[in-house]
Parts: sequence; C-alpha cells; structure tokens
Amino acid sequence: MPSTLAYWVEGLDVDRMSFLQQVLFELEKLGCPYRLDSGWEDFDLELLANTWVGVRLQTACEL
Repeated sequence: MPSTLAYWVEGLDVDRMSFLQQVLFELEKLGCPYRLDSGWEDFDLELLANTWVGVRLQTACEL
C-alpha cells in the first residue's frame, strides 16, 4: 500500500533545483537507479529499487 511522508523545512537556504541536484549527485555516487520527471509526471525523481518497491520524491517551493 503506498504511503506518503511529508516534511517542511523553514529557513532552508537551498532552492529545490539545487536540492535535487545534490540528491542526484549522491545517488550517482552510490550507483542507485533512478528516473527523472519527463515533464508530465507527478514527481521530480523516482528511485527504482525493484519491481515492487520504489520511492517518488516530489518537491515544492513556497515564495
């Protein structure tokens, strides 16, 4: 059953694109398979563990 975890960080001085770039850098170092949003998905990044397990990361920025 899918579940959602939500986190809110106040005062973080990093924009969402810089955050995603850092996450991608770490995933590349670890050799973790992932898929980026094609522009039509409801997530920014999907971690591909196996056929039955995956994690989708969706970010937002409030101005």
